[in-house]
Amino acid sequence: MKVELLKENDDYLFYIELNQIEMKDEELLIKPSLGHLVLSYLVTLFLLLCCSSLFAQQKWFSVEIRQEAKVKLPDCYDVLGSLLLVNNAVRQPDDFGHQNKVNDKSTDGATVVLSDAPRQVLFGMEEKLYEQGETKEISILDMSQNKQGSFYRQMPLSQPVVDSLCRHYGVEALLVLNHLVVYDYNELFLTDGNMVGNVLEAYSTAQWSLMFPTPKSDGIKRPVAEKTYRFSVADTLYWSAEKRTAEEAVEALPDRQEALLYLAHDLGERTATYIVPQWVKEERYLYQTKDGSLDAGIDFFAHQQWRKAIDEWYSKFSTARDSQTAAYAAADIAVACEMMQDKKEAVKWLDEAEKYLLKMSTADSRQQIVNLRYYKRKLMF
Repeated sequence: MKVELLKENDDYLFYIELNQIEMKDEELLIKPSLGHLVLSYLVTLFLLLCCSSLFAQQKWFSVEIRQEAKVKLPDCYDVLGSLLLVNNAVRQPDDFGHQNKVNDKSTDGATVVLSDAPRQVLFGMEEKLYEQGETKEISILDMSQNKQGSFYRQMPLSQPVVDSLCRHYGVEALLVLNHLVVYDYNELFLTDGNMVGNVLEAYSTAQWSLMFPTPKSDGIKRPVAEKTYRFSVADTLYWSAEKRTAEEAVEALPDRQEALLYLAHDLGERTATYIVPQWVKEERYLYQTKDGSLDAGIDFFAHQQWRKAIDEWYSKFSTARDSQTAAYAAADIAVACEMMQDKKEAVKWLDEAEKYLLKMSTADSRQQIVNLRYYKRKLMF
């Protein structure tokens, strides 16, 4: 093959003359000219510049966000400073909720003694509450107060009992475990590789009520005692093993009773996350501008100086000469407001940012509106 690079009116053309070719192990390679390399570089640079002008510049941060408790407390409480954990559950019958299987076929029902399960739930919850540090005083009443009900029928505490317990233990509220049930199954089976599999899967659910004493007539705002805050919490654990013999497969799993009591303890820890705010790690981004006008605020943000960051961005927002700078400054202020746990103010600044993005009418501004609306929904719910 003969390849010649011809120039005609400043346009480069390839002229290819086909001859007899014997292709062996070598590749046929047409080397680009210097002119083509320069042209390719310029086109790539142009596309990069276009992309940088189309898409918002953002700087990402990993931050700790304080999430509100899943169980909404009365308005007069931010967190519960003192709490009594009360066992008001009747123990689960030993033969209830347990199942054995062999090769997917049920066998005789299993029995597991779980009389200590409610106590494990309360202990797990106490440990987690102390670890979180929100509730300073925690007491436990682990002996069941349910003397008249049964496992199949709950018996809530009466208001006089609630008042008496709050007064005796000197606490603001009671968190009462009214019902606890554990379901589990254990199965032995042959695998495709002629091994013996062993599975233990357990599911537990607890019914709770948060109860307050009768308000005193001392002028201090307190929640209405008659209002009970009820909620339920569930948890699941799973163990599995695969061995050569059934005996080895059985030994590889934890003792069944110990495993279910561990689940009860874990359920208590999980419940603690429902009644106190949680600190969780999330990703947040801040907008940047080409001229770097928002960078000083970003530096303050990086050092957790939220108020200084807000003041810096507000000065840029109030003097902005273009919609993009105003929108980005407002959006950055919203993130700093969230860090200061002022979600209402954060939502207000997100609305302000959207107002300026709507003036831009570009593909990227529309995408940023979608992003900010998603962020706003997270703040509101």
